[in-house]
Amino acid sequence: MLTYPALAIIQRFKNKHNNLSETKNIDWKNSLLWVLINDHIYDTGYTLYKAITRLQTISKSQYMKLLFSIFLLAITITVFGQPKYNYTHFNKLTEVTGTDYVIASIDTRGKISELINRYLLFIDTRNGSTNQVDFPSDGYISQIEQVKIDKLEINKIIVTAKTVDLDGKGGIGWSNPQQIFILSTDGKEKNQLTDDKFFTSTWSVNQQTGTIVITGHHDTNENGKYDKEDNNSILIFDLKTLELKGTI
Repeated sequence: MLTYPALAIIQRFKNKHNNLSETKNIDWKNSLLWVLINDHIYDTGYTLYKAITRLQTISKSQYMKLLFSIFLLAITITVFGQPKYNYTHFNKLTEVTGTDYVIASIDTRGKISELINRYLLFIDTRNGSTNQVDFPSDGYISQIEQVKIDKLEINKIIVTAKTVDLDGKGGIGWSNPQQIFILSTDGKEKNQLTDDKFFTSTWSVNQQTGTIVITGHHDTNENGKYDKEDNNSILIFDLKTLELKGTI
């Protein structure tokens, strides 16, 4: 699959000069440099710029060769980009009540904004140590909530997230199910409560019994979408043991 820089540079250059018969009137210096600068590759593009300034006229075949050179240049830059240029985005901080921990929701993105990694970082605010809980880079974390029931000795982190490409359409999107994960308050334990084919809708915790009640449906016919053949369900789990207590 071609990456954004390769496609964008070629297309924008072609759009700017659609009529190949008028190549003699093209301001090659400004037009090509404009494309390269706007795609954030000025340093390497300047080498091509200096070469093009020596050309007073250019034929159609030379024009096509030039486009091919730009294509190879963009591919090279994309493939061999250095990880030191990655950017870390801290999306949210959540205090874990009754503990020394704070949870940071973090995304790592590359130079062209592609998502490289997505995870939760449990930070021990007493000594600075951390525990990382990974999620798919193309997944989506919609909810992070702590459930603390002292009388039942329950203290858990409940995470609702889309982590499975169930429909097989090349990535995790809005049509894919979201799962319920139970994490320990230090991030060292991670358990998936609902299975991959269960489409979680809502959930609630009963403070008296220490149970979590989850509504949703199973993709019974395995077609990756919700329809009348799917089985709607209510699941009841024990938050302490994480055992399924019943299905309605």
